[in-house]
Amino acid sequence: MIRFGIELETINLWPVEVLPHFKAAEIPCVEDKKAGALKTWSVCTDGTFSLREPNCEVVSPITPNMEEVRRVIDILKAAGCSTDGRCGLHIHISDTESPIRIKLPPIKVKTPRIATARKLKNSNTGENYNGIKQCAQNHLEVRVFNGELDFAYVEEAFELVKKSLYHPKPKELPTAFNEWEVITI
Repeated sequence: MIRFGIELETINLWPVEVLPHFKAAEIPCVEDKKAGALKTWSVCTDGTFSLREPNCEVVSPITPNMEEVRRVIDILKAAGCSTDGRCGLHIHISDTESPIRIKLPPIKVKTPRIATARKLKNSNTGENYNGIKQCAQNHLEVRVFNGELDFAYVEEAFELVKKSLYHPKPKELPTAFNEWEVITI
């Protein structure tokens, strides 16, 4: 069974400032990724930003409803969250039954960032780029940095990732995990 989840990174507000907006919209949300345990939306700070800079990472439940994703993006914008080139969309994909791989065509971004895989791990510099990480044989993470909260873009990236999955032959299985493959735009 294929399962998906997304993360949206924003700036300008702390998680505690975002939570009331979820409550007002009657979307269950907690202030801690672990507390949500991927069964509900959660908000937390993102480690890629300075501890003094207001930021919020919004994490979906597993296999989110795309209409709810649209509502969450609208909530974030109405609350005053914004993004810049350091903010990204992360799409997590896993298959509970077999290994998966992905072959992605180039993903369009409005502010493309290209760098080496070594630099990909250090986003404190403000330089982010698109990449794929094979976290385990049955779990991938795709990072797309587009610098804005745009539902059409999120939906397009999400659909592209879903269409690009495949189940590999044994010889195609990765031997190393948690290494980033940079997607050149």
